[in-house]
Amino acid sequence: MLGLRGLARGARALAAAPGSRAAASFASRDGGLAGRLRGPGAAVALAAACAGAGLCVLRPVAAAEEKATQASPGRFAGAVVIITGAGGDFGRAGALRLKREGATVVLLDAAPQALEASAKALAEVPGPPAMAFLCDVTSDEGVETTVAKVELAHGRITHLWNNAGYQGAVKPIDEYPIADFQRVQDINVVGAFRVLHFVSRSMRKTGGGVVVNTASVAALRGTPAMPAYVASKAALLAMTMSAAKDLAPHGIRVNAISPALIGPGFMWDRQNELHAASGSPYFSRDPEEVGKNKIAGVPLKRVGTKDEVINCVLFLLSEESSYCTGTNLVVDGGLQMRYESIVNQKHLVHRCFALTICVFGGCRAGAVAGAMSRSELRAAVAAGALAGAAAGAGVALLLLRDRGRSSSEVKAKASHVREPRGQEGATYAKILDRLRAARVVPVVSVADASGAASLATALVEGGLPVIEVVFRTAAAEEALRRMAE
Repeated sequence: MLGLRGLARGARALAAAPGSRAAASFASRDGGLAGRLRGPGAAVALAAACAGAGLCVLRPVAAAEEKATQASPGRFAGAVVIITGAGGDFGRAGALRLKREGATVVLLDAAPQALEASAKALAEVPGPPAMAFLCDVTSDEGVETTVAKVELAHGRITHLWNNAGYQGAVKPIDEYPIADFQRVQDINVVGAFRVLHFVSRSMRKTGGGVVVNTASVAALRGTPAMPAYVASKAALLAMTMSAAKDLAPHGIRVNAISPALIGPGFMWDRQNELHAASGSPYFSRDPEEVGKNKIAGVPLKRVGTKDEVINCVLFLLSEESSYCTGTNLVVDGGLQMRYESIVNQKHLVHRCFALTICVFGGCRAGAVAGAMSRSELRAAVAAGALAGAAAGAGVALLLLRDRGRSSSEVKAKASHVREPRGQEGATYAKILDRLRAARVVPVVSVADASGAASLATALVEGGLPVIEVVFRTAAAEEALRRMAE
């Protein structure tokens, strides 16, 4: 379970970010509220609040400066390196770096124009002459013949960067085209196997070699709306470990690299557009917001660069990694360390609904009728399911919004929570009783920092673990009224 005080310290650190009112509000109490949080769902709610509700995305994200490692010339002198998918941006960039460092580069790609562009780019770089072959990794004959030609020309193959890949459609699994799913596997899994199969045979004959397979962090995180791609890269990672064991006795090292969130540029923008158009509740409908939300989950608070990925590929190909085999080098800015809230910041948290109660295994739809669309309700149920699964069945996640009232108005509400008076006090008393019975973890979200602190503290004193996040959001009054009825 996540450490609450540790997350509080993280919030204080984030308070320095320009515009981070939520972090500043949370930090102002010096972790006092976090210290009082109790209940099995408190840590889950805090993680959702911090990771999903905007603490980490309220400052501008600057593009990373390109900083290619200046490796010593000749690091790959005498090497014969095959690169599949060499017509793509990463393949071309890696080929240029390898040639500059003394390698004889062999470019393989199934797209003639892309392959020609890479070959022309390499022709302008000093170093051993490169070779280029049109090669479809889905063809046994094509791959076997190409490998034989390289052996004939150079006598051996010392390195392989298994980089050919196909992303496929971006659709939820129930809408995903079966034929496209198969095509993704044919290229990303069977194609990678096919190349490794024939190249490793050649390497065995000449005393060893090095292989790097291009996987993806998507395989480790289960990216939504990309079932085929995720499955293919997960299979490639498993195959990397198996191949590393099979080939180690023959002096062949096999590793993988898993990048994530690389940009800026056309591919970064295009990926965000595809995710926005996927219809998945995990992504905003605004591509710009999709990008911001992704970066919010990266501790380094930026996208990675192409050169940073190539640096790692060359490390794994070089003798600098001579004791590494069967490993997966993750290049993601620390993304894997983050708790990723299922509640998308803009699509769900920032604008979509006033109040939801979602219990693991079901949803009390009566509390949200009229407050959200059907797609938003489905996403909210999923959010509650995640919170419940993480914290234990029967625990729910409550997102409570206020109209953006003044501090005095919100504090007046807090007084009703402490000592119910009149009709409004009776309403809050009913709500609190129901929340306690349902073991709900509230996330209080109001516009005013001091008012939010007062209300959150009152709820804690009333026996409810609470996480407070400050945002200007839609009114919750109607939903509150419905819940009390």
